[in-house]
Amino acid sequence: CVDHLIGDFAFAIFDPGKDELFCARDHFGAKPFCYTRQDGHFAFASEAKALVAAGLAPGDVDEARIADFLLMQLDDKERTFHRHVRRLPPAHAMVVRRDRVEMRRYWQPVADGSGAHLSDEAAAARFHELFEHAVACRLRSVHPVGSFLSGGLDSSAVTVVAYRLLASTDLPLDTFSAVFHDETRSDESPWMALVEQQAEAEGRPLRRHLFAGDRTGPLEVIDEITRCLGAPSSAANLYQPWHMLRMARDAGVRVMLGGHDGDTVVSHGFAVLTELAIAGRWDEADHQLADIATLLGNYEGVRKSLVRTYLKTVPSHLWRAGRYLRAVRAVGEVHRRYGLSRKTVLLDL
Repeated sequence: CVDHLIGDFAFAIFDPGKDELFCARDHFGAKPFCYTRQDGHFAFASEAKALVAAGLAPGDVDEARIADFLLMQLDDKERTFHRHVRRLPPAHAMVVRRDRVEMRRYWQPVADGSGAHLSDEAAAARFHELFEHAVACRLRSVHPVGSFLSGGLDSSAVTVVAYRLLASTDLPLDTFSAVFHDETRSDESPWMALVEQQAEAEGRPLRRHLFAGDRTGPLEVIDEITRCLGAPSSAANLYQPWHMLRMARDAGVRVMLGGHDGDTVVSHGFAVLTELAIAGRWDEADHQLADIATLLGNYEGVRKSLVRTYLKTVPSHLWRAGRYLRAVRAVGEVHRRYGLSRKTVLLDL
């Protein structure tokens, strides 16, 4: 069934005929799925702390996970802060039987070149078609629908497509935005106003809800957020959606849309490091790496994480593309520039 699902999901289905439990988590892991196997039983929940609170898993902390968190090494998709509770990784399904557990990855993005023949206009039209379909699949609700709206292209595009799709229904679109009256350098109100003006011009005025982002701060609700999540968060600005989600709840909104991290999909984000190195532009990749690590703070931890994720893999990309000599040279570059052993890099080929 996971091959036919679109959107965010996490679920488990018990098949009494086969005496097995089928579990699945959505493609990007937007919905949580935690589980534990203890003393002959298998238990799952949305949150690790639920399994601990129910006495189904010991409460021992996982110090390695804490260390990874402090170093901003987020590669491990299975560990939680509780040693005996695991996460089902994104895009994975799992079958639980009495004698064994089998896990498989059911999806991963593939750059197969199938769109290489498209013109710019055709590619844009195809993107719009897929984008509209993705938004439409998330508008199924008998309650008011909301959308985060900043000045960015991601949330603006989602909001515009959503209010146009809702035109055939009686449902309004509530938008929730953080504004900064005092810290004007952070304020994106002029760009949000363009979206609002467009909606009004099309006869679909938005119900705006504004949160004063500079009248409060992350430390005021950090304990509350940590208790709710059952774990610390590395996102210092999480207090903003936290307050806006409360506003959405009070407005009766049950479905929230957003453009979070859309730029990673469109601009490839940190994967620009991989692209530069594959093109042989190692010095430029190093400069970009240093700038990113400086910007994000925790320089050494971030740098090591980015190297492991985006630059250590360059030789394997080149090898799979049949560029064997360049792949061997890339192994040497990774070793010389980042101190990784040649054997470690060669194991990925």
